[in-house]
Amino acid sequence: MRTFVSSGTFTYDRFRFGEYVAPRFHSILNVNPVMRTFVSSGTFTYDRFRFGGEVSGKLDASGMKYALGASYTAPTPGLKGGSWMAAVKTAPAGSMMFGKIIGSVNGRSLDGRGAELAAEIEYSIPENKSHITFGGLWYMNDEKDTAIKSKISQNGLLAVAVTHKLCNYLHATVGTQLDVSKGQNAENVKYGVKIDVIA
Repeated sequence: MRTFVSSGTFTYDRFRFGEYVAPRFHSILNVNPVMRTFVSSGTFTYDRFRFGGEVSGKLDASGMKYALGASYTAPTPGLKGGSWMAAVKTAPAGSMMFGKIIGSVNGRSLDGRGAELAAEIEYSIPENKSHITFGGLWYMNDEKDTAIKSKISQNGLLAVAVTHKLCNYLHATVGTQLDVSKGQNAENVKYGVKIDVIA
C-alpha cells in the first residue's frame, strides 16, 4: 500500500516492510516474523554527501547491532559518466557497538564497456589491527552480460569470478580462490559454481 505524506511517499506491506521516501531522506524497515528479526535504516542526502545509520536485531530487542556511515560522491574528471566515491562506516566488533571503522574509495568508469576499481581498509579497535582489500570489476562485452570480478587482500588471498547472464532470470558464476602467499599448493586453491535464480 502506498500513502503520500506531505513531502514524501510512505509504502508498507502488513507489518513486514515499510519505506519512506522524500527528496532528501530515505528510510526502510524490514521485519522477518519467522526469524523474529528486523532491520531499520535511514539515509539523509545533501548535495554530494550522504549520511546514514542502521539498527538491526531481534524483535525482543536482543542482539542489537548499530552502524553509522557517510559518503561523498563526485563525477570523474574527463570521463563520460564516470564517478568516484569515498565512504566511511562503522560496524560492531566483539562487545563494542562501533568496534570497526571501514574506509573505502570506489571509482567507476562508463567509458567503453565499463569498469570499477575499489580499495577498502578495515580497522578493528579491540584488536588494534587493520585489513586492506583491493578489487575490480570489468565487463567483457557491450551488453554487460558477462563480467569478471577480482579481489586481493593484504594477506595474499586472491579471488577471481566470471559471471554470465544466461537470461533475464538466470545468472551463472564460476570462481576460484587461492592463497598466493602459500605458493602453488593445490590444497590452497578452491573452486566453485553458483547459479542465481532471480524472481
